[in-house]
Amino acid sequence: MPFGILEDYKTPMPMGTVVLDDIFGQAQHLDPDDPKFNVLKREGHIVLQPQPSDSPNDPLNWSAKHKYFLACLLITTMVTVGGTHGMLSTGYRKIAEEYHTTFPEVVKRFTPPYVAAHAIALFFTSATAAVWGKRVQYVLAIIMLWFTMLAGYFANSLDYYSGINTLGGIANAPLDLLLAPIVTDTIYIHQRGRLMALSAVVHVLGGDAR
Repeated sequence: MPFGILEDYKTPMPMGTVVLDDIFGQAQHLDPDDPKFNVLKREGHIVLQPQPSDSPNDPLNWSAKHKYFLACLLITTMVTVGGTHGMLSTGYRKIAEEYHTTFPEVVKRFTPPYVAAHAIALFFTSATAAVWGKRVQYVLAIIMLWFTMLAGYFANSLDYYSGINTLGGIANAPLDLLLAPIVTDTIYIHQRGRLMALSAVVHVLGGDAR
C-alpha cells in the first residue's frame, strides 16, 4: 500500500466492512459454505446489507417501486424548497429600493440570521429525528415552509422579511439533513450509489433554481 501504510495479510477484509457478494475468491480466504454466511439474505448472489427483518413493515422490505417513489418525492421536495428560498434572494435589490435602504444592508439583515438559524437547526434535527422520527420532522418542516410563504405575502418591513427568512432556515434543516438517513434506512448499500449522487446533484440545482 502507498505512503508507508503496511498491508494486513492476516485480515481477509478491513475491519468494519461487510460482505456484499457471496462469490468468494481465494484472496479473501472466506468459505462460502461457512454456516454464518448461509443465514444471510441475498438478492441473487448479492448479500443484502443492511439485513432486512421478517416484518412486512420493515422499510427494507418495501417494493422497489414504493422505495423509489418515496425517494423521488423527497428529492422533488428538496428542489422545490431550494428554489423557493432562492426566489427571495433575487429580489434583494427590489426590497432595498422599496424600503429605502442599500443592497448590502438587505443582505446583512437576511443572510446571517438565516445561516445561523439553519446551522443551529441542523445540530438538533438528527437527534430529534432519532426520538420522534424523520416523518414528523418532514411534515412539520413542510407546514412551516407553507406558513412562511403565506406570511411572506403580508410582509411590510425588513424585520418582517428577516423573521420569515429565519424561520425558513429552521424549516429547511430537516429537508437538507434527513434525505440521506432515509435512503440508508430504505435502500440497500448496493443500490444507493446513483440515488445518492442524484440527490446531491439536485440539491445543488435546487439551490440555484431561481
